[in-house]
Amino acid sequence: MESTQRGRMGSAQIIASNVMVPEVLTEDNYEFWKMYMKSYLLGEELWRIVEGTCHTPEPSDIGFNSWKQGNGKALHAIQISCGQEMVTLIKDIDSAKAAWDHLAFKHQEKIDQKNLPAQAGTYSTVGDHEDGARYLPLYQIVFSGDWQRTKNFLEENPEAMTARISVHGMTALQLAAIAGHLEIVEEMVKLMDPEALEIKSNYGGATVLIYAAIGGITKIAEVLVRKNGDLVHIPNLYGLIPVSIAGINGNKDMVRYLYSLTSKDALVSGECKNGATLLTTAIDFDMYDIALDLLRCYPILAVSSSSGGMTAIESLAQKPYAFRSGRPHNIWQRWIYSYAPIYKGRDTDYLDESSKDQNHITKVSCWLYGVFWCALNVLVPGVRSIHRTKRMHIQALKLLKCVCSQISILDEAKVKAVGVYSAIFQATKSGIVEIIVELIKKNPNFVWCEPADGRRIFQIAVLYRQEKIFNLIYGIGALKNDLAGGVDNDGNNILHFAGMVSPQSQLYRVSGAALQMQRELQWFQEVDMITRPPYRDQQNSSGLKPRELFKREHKELLKEGETWMKDTANSCMVVAALIATFTFAAVFTIPGGSYQDGFPIFLRKKLFLIFIISDASSLFSSATSVLMFLSILTSRYAEEDFLKSLPKRLIIGLSTLFISMATMMVAFCATLFLILGRQYRLVAILITFLAGVPVTLFVLLQFPLFLAMVHSTYGHGIFNRQAKLWLY
Repeated sequence: MESTQRGRMGSAQIIASNVMVPEVLTEDNYEFWKMYMKSYLLGEELWRIVEGTCHTPEPSDIGFNSWKQGNGKALHAIQISCGQEMVTLIKDIDSAKAAWDHLAFKHQEKIDQKNLPAQAGTYSTVGDHEDGARYLPLYQIVFSGDWQRTKNFLEENPEAMTARISVHGMTALQLAAIAGHLEIVEEMVKLMDPEALEIKSNYGGATVLIYAAIGGITKIAEVLVRKNGDLVHIPNLYGLIPVSIAGINGNKDMVRYLYSLTSKDALVSGECKNGATLLTTAIDFDMYDIALDLLRCYPILAVSSSSGGMTAIESLAQKPYAFRSGRPHNIWQRWIYSYAPIYKGRDTDYLDESSKDQNHITKVSCWLYGVFWCALNVLVPGVRSIHRTKRMHIQALKLLKCVCSQISILDEAKVKAVGVYSAIFQATKSGIVEIIVELIKKNPNFVWCEPADGRRIFQIAVLYRQEKIFNLIYGIGALKNDLAGGVDNDGNNILHFAGMVSPQSQLYRVSGAALQMQRELQWFQEVDMITRPPYRDQQNSSGLKPRELFKREHKELLKEGETWMKDTANSCMVVAALIATFTFAAVFTIPGGSYQDGFPIFLRKKLFLIFIISDASSLFSSATSVLMFLSILTSRYAEEDFLKSLPKRLIIGLSTLFISMATMMVAFCATLFLILGRQYRLVAILITFLAGVPVTLFVLLQFPLFLAMVHSTYGHGIFNRQAKLWLY
């Protein structure tokens, strides 16, 4: 739901960054800017801090925190109202007063030079600053959103209706539109001629509808378009029309509204800048239905550059979460994703009828199925989000296919011009399998391309540890070894890249330095299997062989892995030793005591047998756990030990530690029931439930590590050597 409040929330920053933004200091604009800062943006309280008339307390004083907060606000206000040149002057200053004094000093230096260079397009005024000072009250009133006071001012000054009241040549209507004041816009539009709405500001040549597109309030745009429908096609100084501006600012509702009114021809006129800009921004802000409709109407937009120099394929390559390969799901999320229905409708008319999911839904489409999923949407957290994610993935894949179809008909020069190689690099780096597969299927020659520094796709995949991309090499067939060959500009082959340490973002996906080292060894081992023998001993430009590079790059990780293993083993061994001590002592202090001949009193009771068995199991498993952790502490910690030996010992140690803890609690509970008897059975039951708390906590805290280690050491792993052929 839209509201005027939404437009006001960010209006202070919008105004400060789009209206009062001197790029360079001149005698006139400095004084006008100073008056604006003092009277409106800062206010008297913060201005006292800027001027230094406010007492600066010591850090130990009571009012220091309040002063520090005010100083931060004042400094921030100064920074956001500065142009690029001015921000550079004060970027390292942490005091509002010092920042202002420094700007004043630089201002005086420029005045002393007498000859100030004119900088066209960086700072524009409306005639002179006397007019700016004259209309400053109107500026403040409009910005505050007070229509009655605005009306009174306009009645006294009719010429102010279309006058430029800001230093960037904005009118009162434009200011109200960007600030999100719907009432002021409605009332002013009633009093204005349609042609008056086409007035452009001096800064950027923006109309009031363009400012409304920036502000993002659709109701304001509706008011303006009803008055003058031609506004949707009037561009700014850079040739961008309102719908493109709305897309750049990510205002989705505004984009959809303006897109429905904008002539499609206006989007592809000239060099297709507007259409390409709208297409790339629609991708950036997940408006794939708009993007698909654009490509259906004008496929040429798929290979056109936006105002920022981006193309559709480059934008898609920066959106890994828009594809299924870039959005990992756990077990239950994968189940929801697989069976979640995607019905055809306003936002889903682009669905591929041949998709398996769509066929599945068509066959089982019945009211019971619909009720079931509606209930899941309401009752189960996250189901609705998974539905939206699946819909987005279908949209993005459909869009990708449209884009790749256009790329496939381009010649080599045009391929480079539209950024296909940079997109391949980014997609490989981010692990977007769909982009790589679709591009190579459309043009198999892409599989040999070298998108960065002489590195091929699979070399980049190894360097950035993108196993989903790397696994594609197993589906290529006989070309596998050829594609794994070759060296980059620094003489590194694919095994050298496996010898380099993983990027931090990939390394931290694995918990614990020891498992990180294990994963690095697994990568090196896997790549070594597809590397031809000559490459294994090949030196790079630094004179290092792959194995030598691996040792040098992973020296620190090896130390961290050793420390992590020892710390974990030490901590667990203490617990295991304590359990062994308790269970050993419990055998000689059996519950209920013994007869004079040494036989236990409760010997013939079943609970006593449970006590003996569980206590013995706890003792033996804890002793085994201690021995396993001791073997970890005395290990040599060679690189290859982290691959199997050390993880296996830690797995055995953790599993036996869990068994010892669980059986110790069973022995404790059996003893309670023996001693308390039937009279206090309820108390024993309650205590038994409490005894399950530490076991449960141990499972919750240690099981994720245990499971990760078992999966990493004995699971199917991250590599898929049985991948199906996909290239041909």
